[in-house]
Amino acid sequence: MTETVPTAGDNNPAKTRNKLVLPHPLGPVIAQSCPPPKRAEMPETITCPVRWMVTSRMVISAVESDMSFSVQGLFVHPVKSLRAQTTKALSLIPQRGVLGDRRFALARPKTVYDPNHPTWIGKHLLEAQVATPELAQFRADYADETLTVYDDTNRLRAQAHRTQGWGVIDGFFSDVLERPVRLIEAPPGGHLSDRQEPFISLITTASLRALEKELGAPVDPRRFRANLLIKTDTPFIERDWVGKTLTVGSAEMTVIMRIDRCCATHTHPERGVYDMDILKVLRGTFQRRDFGLYARVLEPRTIKKDDRVSLRVSPDDQPL
Repeated sequence: MTETVPTAGDNNPAKTRNKLVLPHPLGPVIAQSCPPPKRAEMPETITCPVRWMVTSRMVISAVESDMSFSVQGLFVHPVKSLRAQTTKALSLIPQRGVLGDRRFALARPKTVYDPNHPTWIGKHLLEAQVATPELAQFRADYADETLTVYDDTNRLRAQAHRTQGWGVIDGFFSDVLERPVRLIEAPPGGHLSDRQEPFISLITTASLRALEKELGAPVDPRRFRANLLIKTDTPFIERDWVGKTLTVGSAEMTVIMRIDRCCATHTHPERGVYDMDILKVLRGTFQRRDFGLYARVLEPRTIKKDDRVSLRVSPDDQPL
């Protein structure tokens, strides 16, 4: 919708210029030559002289730069595909991601892995919840070079010290899975995550609530095996964070990509059985397969629960 108004400083009503009046929220394209109003001053309608074109996403990105969130939960997985361990703090290291996360994994029977020359290997060579959901019944703690495995009742099931070797752990899980598996360890400072680059993974509370509404039941964040749960108010707002920088407490990380999900998310995070069709809702209701984000750690820092989280938009994402 346009209106004709006198040009500033000119009393002749015949000399006019067009101004574009846009309803709020912003439409798909905004014709604008003045900077967008600050979020606190955002009116119900936005009026700007017609000079040049800028997409609404660019304006919204500028508004997002003022938004802040907080850390709701932190998780680490000492052994890949075992139950997540809730923690009060995470140590982040560039090129290593989350310290201690996915340090160990269970190798499938035919997997060749030399413990004297450890290296990263893909999940198709490892036991994972996508094919072995019962692994979620167990959690592992690793401290003082001792790995301890507990079941879903918090009962001690297996324990081994590095100097003894991991044979006790191998035997326990081979009995549980009824096939020969063995515990392997990532190279020093490395990991055995799904991707070779050591990302930190994150999800948000508002997106979880959107899933819960469609499923009609609570959704445990541990289903997504993320490291970081961020408290937000708008579902799937994080999908527009790719390429931007997040500040979490004193730590900075660059958001790299969205995470495509598999049926491992169907696994109950304690009972270790498929009980919820997450993918059906993601693809059917929300028309997507992704949920959550990977981010690259930029500096060595420690993040804690309740830390403030803010989004920094680079100059390339803002109107010129």
